[in-house]
Formats: sequence, structure tokens, C-alpha cells
Amino acid sequence: MGYDTRYRLTVIPDDLRPSVLEYVEEQEGIDPFDCDEGNWYDCEKIMKSASLSFPGLLIVDGYGEAPGDVWRKAWLKGELVMDWNAECTPPEPNDELLEELTKLKKTRCRKKDCCFGSRVSKVENK
Repeated sequence: MGYDTRYRLTVIPDDLRPSVLEYVEEQEGIDPFDCDEGNWYDCEKIMKSASLSFPGLLIVDGYGEAPGDVWRKAWLKGELVMDWNAECTPPEPNDELLEELTKLKKTRCRKKDCCFGSRVSKVENK
């Protein structure tokens, strides 16, 4: 099995895309851009080779199964010219907002099990 990633290919200029897709499929035996998820361990090797065969900029975006696992790599003339990984961090808790929500709960919501009241209670208990 392994770790699953969805892949998206962008080619500049766009009219080279069908040829690049065909090349990748010939090298890999499958079209990694035509499946919901998979593992394509030779991505970098094959895209480097494809970029030597085609004059455009080849960009592969990857979306891994783990939250926040998003990356982009780009090749031009056999060289990796972009290697980017997203850094996703959750925002810090907003104490002022939590205080305002708590006040609203106390003044407007008398039902303990209502949707709004139960959400604030869960946040307060953390």
C-alpha cells in the first residue's frame, strides 16, 4: 500500500500537456494524474526526464492524505526549479472572542443542549 497522494500536472505552454501526459504514462505504465489517489515513487525522476524531452515548464502539485500535506515541484530543462511545501498551522485561540461567545451564551441561550451553547461549553472545557 503506502502513503496516498493526488497529483495534478500543469504544463506551460498548455498545448504540450497531452504529449507530456503520454510520455509519463509510457514511462510509468499508468497515468498518475488520472487517479483519485496513489503513490508515484518515481515522480521526480520521470518529471526530470520529461522536462529534458519537452521545452516547457512542468509543474506537479501533490495533495497527500495527511492534513496540510500540500506541495509543488516544477522542472525546466531537466532542472528542479521549484520545490515548495505548504506549512499549515492552526490559528491561536482568540480569548477575546471566546469571552464574547460565553457572554452571549449566558444572556441569549437558556437551553444547555442547544447547538450554540454546547459548542461554547466544549471550548470552555478544553
